[in-house]
Amino acid sequence: MLRPKRSIYSAVEKRFGINSLPILISFSATWCSHCTVMKPIVRKLADELKAKVTILPVDIDEEPDLAEAAGIKAVPAFIAIDQARNLGGLLIGQQSEKELHKLIEQVAFD
Repeated sequence: MLRPKRSIYSAVEKRFGINSLPILISFSATWCSHCTVMKPIVRKLADELKAKVTILPVDIDEEPDLAEAAGIKAVPAFIAIDQARNLGGLLIGQQSEKELHKLIEQVAFD
């Protein structure tokens, strides 16, 4: 698994504020067909796991500073950050619900 840049944490806090839950950042773009496929999966996980993780959708065209801080060069991309603000990992490309859940488990379930 690739590792995201550490600078993403401060950029996320600046944009979304401080959050006490672990975070999954979902990077996408409106022109990306794979991102469109991922949206219902991300929404489902957000609904199912809302007490355990905050899922933040980020459109890279609307928020290029966040994409740059994370080192995102392709979408869809997913970054997990735990409560201590340690980076849990990065997945790039279309993923299964199971793969996203595994990424979230790395930061949200101790």
